[in-house]
Amino acid sequence: EGTTDDAAAGVLSREMKLCARLLELDDRNFHCWAYRRFIVELHGAQTTDVDELSYTTTKIEANFSNYSAWHYRSTYLPKVHGVVINQTPQSDDPRTAQIDPEFTTISQRSSAAAPKTTSLPKAILDAEYELVQQAFFTEPEDQSGWMYHRWLLGNTLGPGGPNKDASPVSAGAGGGTA
Repeated sequence: EGTTDDAAAGVLSREMKLCARLLELDDRNFHCWAYRRFIVELHGAQTTDVDELSYTTTKIEANFSNYSAWHYRSTYLPKVHGVVINQTPQSDDPRTAQIDPEFTTISQRSSAAAPKTTSLPKAILDAEYELVQQAFFTEPEDQSGWMYHRWLLGNTLGPGGPNKDASPVSAGAGGGTA
């Protein structure tokens, strides 16, 4: 059985490398991002949620217009911090209906640690607002950063209870520096 486990680990490792290579060629390929998520779930302890979050940072910093990387980030940021975020849409607002529901309604997948909170820590939110602000300044017409910003706002002030410690404008137009 050890040989089978080793063989499976080898295949999954090669698949992760293949995904990385394919995302080097086309970093916005949402099929590859979805396959990467599938492989990570199979790969288990070999790849951590922190590693995946770091990978999204690298991809986003290389291309702020990468909606797939922003979306992937929105799935790992809560996992890394043990947070359950907005599991169901809270409004039938038609403006919300036009947005990808996977981007606005994040649910925690199985993890070893039980979720401790429904909001991200202030320091994390501040860093995320800073990152997305860089995207606005770099590519203001691109929707990717704006969609992620909307997700951040929903999870800063959303139905999981307002995060009174976080300010969505702390790194936005009224504060912060470029």
